[in-house]
Amino acid sequence: MVVRVAKRADIPETLEHQMLMNNAVSAGLSWIPLAGDVFLQIWKANSRNSALLRAHLEERGRERLAGGAGGMQTISGSTPASTGTVRGSARGAPKAPPTAVGVGRMPREESAV
Repeated sequence: MVVRVAKRADIPETLEHQMLMNNAVSAGLSWIPLAGDVFLQIWKANSRNSALLRAHLEERGRERLAGGAGGMQTISGSTPASTGTVRGSARGAPKAPPTAVGVGRMPREESAV
């Protein structure tokens, strides 16, 4: 699962191969009854792959920031600061960040007691 997300992040082939090897080791040894289950609890291929991806993305981000470009560009190639609005916002108004209050929940009805 993590490998699929990593491919969209344009990772180097060596990192992709390392992630695929983690999954192959996990799949290969999971066939051993009981010992395979114990191994899977210790190996945790997706956790290893997530750590590899995070380290790569952090390093790439540091390189881009050190290069002076800042690494932030919209699809059109302009930086968000030069346009003054968030891409995709209605009528050019700045888009407000989502709030954590009530996200994904239905409001509770107050009981009339």
